[in-house]
Amino acid sequence: MPGDLADLLDVYEAGPERRTECVELARQARQKPWWEEYDAVVGEYVAIETEARSARSWQPLLVPGLLQTAAYAREIFAAGQHRFSPQLVDLQLRARLARQRELLGCDPPFTLHGVIAEQVLHRRIGTRDTMKEQLHRLAVLAGWPNVTVQVLEEGVGAHPGLCGSFVLLSLPGGADYVFFETPPDERVTDKVETVREFERRFECLAALALTPEKSAALVSEILKEL
Repeated sequence: MPGDLADLLDVYEAGPERRTECVELARQARQKPWWEEYDAVVGEYVAIETEARSARSWQPLLVPGLLQTAAYAREIFAAGQHRFSPQLVDLQLRARLARQRELLGCDPPFTLHGVIAEQVLHRRIGTRDTMKEQLHRLAVLAGWPNVTVQVLEEGVGAHPGLCGSFVLLSLPGGADYVFFETPPDERVTDKVETVREFERRFECLAALALTPEKSAALVSEILKEL
């Protein structure tokens, strides 16, 4: 209760700055999490991602979710309709677009460093227009100061990303998590040894990939060919 908080702050003789901080924390605690209405289609990962300040993502099959267009994302969700009803597919799409608004538009800015396989740029998801729109969006967002996109070329041989996609999340205060898929489940862990191992894998992938500038040029080249 606001009155209870004020009484406690009086008891502890909190100064103006600490009072403001505590009142703001209390206000945030009373707010309904944005993802609560999508609880049927999102899991633990989204709650942790919302608290994160940065993400490092390796994606060998698809454009990272935060960089997807609505049409591209819908095609992906629709492909899994054997598991979900059309209503749940719509809910998935709304949840994804809400994630993009909450994270890429937040203040202070959320930073995303994505490394994607070149095959992602060539894989036709939906129509030609869907892919053109998606590659254009990828090129635009890659120019944002808080977004870095690198492409791992097809010619690269064996590499640490062959194990599948994963995302590293860094939260305020130094907490780190890694998310990866182990079909048919998804797993999020903050186990230090596991996080460090995936950090090493990401560093290696980023070193093997094209620079952001050369990656942008490759995306533009493929876009012109569509």
